[in-house]
Formats: sequence, C-alpha cells, structure tokens
Amino acid sequence: MADPNAENCVLDGNPLHREQLAIVKMLGPVLAVNTVIDEHRRLSFVNYGEVIESHLAAVEFIRGYARSPCLAASRRW
Repeated sequence: MADPNAENCVLDGNPLHREQLAIVKMLGPVLAVNTVIDEHRRLSFVNYGEVIESHLAAVEFIRGYARSPCLAASRRW
C-alpha cells in the first residue's frame, strides 16, 4: 500500500487495519489467541477472547516496551 500509515504496529489511521476490522465485524463473534514474545523469542504474554478486545489488550501490554517517545514523535512528520 502506498499509504504511509500502512505499516506494522500502526493501528490509528492504518487503512489496512481499518479494513481488517471491518472484515472481522462482518464475521460476527470471533475469538483469538494473542501472544507476545520478547527479544529472545520467549513467551511474555498470552490471552484469549473476543478478537478486537484481546488484540488491544496485547497491544496495551507491549506498548510500554515497544514505544519510544522519539519514534512516536517522528511518525507525525
């Protein structure tokens, strides 16, 4: 995709993520297992539940480890 927001780890304003959410909502109730691994590929987080809510919980878990104030600020330019 040519859109600059169509990147990994970008949820807000990402047209691909928006399309995926629309597809999931058409399916009806969907459950998912989410995992987070660390830099040594060790399991750090596991959850299960409704696909959107459980994914957001995994994103919230990793946010403090994966987000840099410099990176977040540079994405706006």
